This record gives sequence, C-alpha cells and structure tokens, in this order.
Amino acid sequence: MSYQYLEYKNDQGTAWVTINRPEQRNALNRETLLELIDVFQAIDKDDSVRVAILTGAGKVFVGGADLKELSVMSALDYLDYGNLYNVLNRLIRENSKPVIGAVNGHALGGGNVLVLSCDIIVASERAKFAVPEINLGIFGGASVLPRIVGRYQAAEMVLFGEAYTAQRGYELGIVNKVVAPEEVVSTAAALAESIKAKSPLAVRMAKRALTVGNQYEPGAASEMQLPLMSLLYSGHDQKEGMQAFFEKREPQYTGR
Repeated sequence: MSYQYLEYKNDQGTAWVTINRPEQRNALNRETLLELIDVFQAIDKDDSVRVAILTGAGKVFVGGADLKELSVMSALDYLDYGNLYNVLNRLIRENSKPVIGAVNGHALGGGNVLVLSCDIIVASERAKFAVPEINLGIFGGASVLPRIVGRYQAAEMVLFGEAYTAQRGYELGIVNKVVAPEEVVSTAAALAESIKAKSPLAVRMAKRALTVGNQYEPGAASEMQLPLMSLLYSGHDQKEGMQAFFEKREPQYTGR
C-alpha cells in the first residue's frame, strides 16, 4: 500500500503505520484522515496482521488538526471533516487487531484524542498531551476524556486546555508505559511481539470484549461477552493453551 502522508509496512504480522508530515508536525488534514481510514480498514481485514503500531515521523506524534485547513472551513466543511475523524477513531477502537500507540512526541488536540483510541499507549518521557482547542474558540476531547479519566479531570483538561506530561498521563491511567525517547519504538515492538505470542483467536475475541466493556455497563457487557468466551472453548487454541500449561511447555497456537 502506498500513501502520500503515511508510511506503512507489515513486519512479520506487525503493521507499522507512521504519520509522515513532519514539516507540518504531522497535523491531520483531510487527506491524512482518509489515508488513515483506508489503512486501518485494510489492517482490520488482513489476516496476516496480528497487531498494529501507530506512530509519527520526526519529533511530534500528532500536532493536532491542520489549522490552515481548519481555519477556512465552513460549518458544513467541518461536519464532513469531523465525521471522517470520528470514523477513524471508531476504526481504531473497534479494529479486530490491537493497536499500540507509540507516542514519540507531543500529542495535541486531535492527536491526543487519536492516541486515546489505541489499546496500549507507550509514550516518550518528553511527550506532552493536551486538548488546547478551547484556546482557539472551539473545544476538544469532551467525548472521550470523561470515560477515561473521570468527569472532573476531563473538565480541567477540556476547559483549561493546558498540557500535561507523559508521566501525568501515566498517573491518570492514560499512558501504559513512559520510556526514554529512543526506547519508544523498541518498547512498542516488544509489546507487539508479546501479543503475537498469544492465541490470535483469543486476542481477537479479547479485543472485541474490551470494546463491548467500554460501551456498556458491566452487567450487559458480561452477558454480551459470554458468547465470545464460549466460542473460544469450541476451538483448538483454548485446548492447546490449557494442555501446554499442564505439560509445562510453550503453546503452539493456530488461530483456530
């Protein structure tokens, strides 16, 4: 797959997606959104992909929306842009493959919300996060932050628009790992390898269960997740995993 604003490669089942507009701080213009939608649709359907890693080229993960493009939009233009952005975030959240966010630098505005659609987040200790749109006469982050950090922390982030560090993100439960800048990519790659060592079918069902758990209250989510677990018990990998445990050996999963 070839793109103007993305770099893509499938490295032995790890799909690397790099937003490649470093001169524009990897800002999300309309074309970049369309390309990201296309690549994550392809990842979802590609059986050779086991896990995806999303990162940015250069020193910034995503600097936000492309303000040059945003500043001349009409209300209808923004509805179109915003719909594309929502489609992208939903594609990442509901993707059949786990998505690791490798935050190599600042994740601002739409970039902050984009990385929060990922399943696992590794951040450089130099990275800053913010939803600063309130300072531009608009707002951002209000649809996702309350569910993740709670109403009051979300209100502080959205209404003040101030930046917070990767370490603060870790304390708030947004970031999984904070590492040195030069270790972001290698740490994300190691996490991907760990996921690929699991049963592909179990990982896929677990990802679906996590999506359900995030969308529904616990009782309803448990009812909806039960058939997913039942499906695993009808396949090879569940039996292989448990047999390998009893035999004290590494399991040989087939994805069935």
